[in-house]
Amino acid sequence: MNHCDETCQAYLVDSSGSRLLLPSDYDTGIDGLVFSPDCGHFMVFASYDGPDYSRYYDSRAQIFGFRSGNAKSSNAIQPLFKIYFRDFTIADLIWESSSGLALKVYEGRRPSASEENSYRYFRVDLDL
Repeated sequence: MNHCDETCQAYLVDSSGSRLLLPSDYDTGIDGLVFSPDCGHFMVFASYDGPDYSRYYDSRAQIFGFRSGNAKSSNAIQPLFKIYFRDFTIADLIWESSSGLALKVYEGRRPSASEENSYRYFRVDLDL
């Protein structure tokens, strides 16, 4: 569930109506929520789209990881980690495996369609 007024907030809502606020330090809220292939973990990520982030925020991009396991309720979801970046914006994040992530990032302003080669790609293995 999403709610935007002056800032945006996103929630996971379980069948009982209980809500879990998904973290983001940015006014625009989260950019994405991705579940691991085994559905045992998920991440939310958010970014500020520009190199002037320090005028408004402490970081330019962030990832928050959670353990969902076989949770039937949002109360059973456990936070695992937080990662903050200052050098780049996250354009996309995907799970490659149950512990492997791939990041598509850029520095400076968002590249145009003709500047597709301006993106950088990283693979990260997590010890979950």
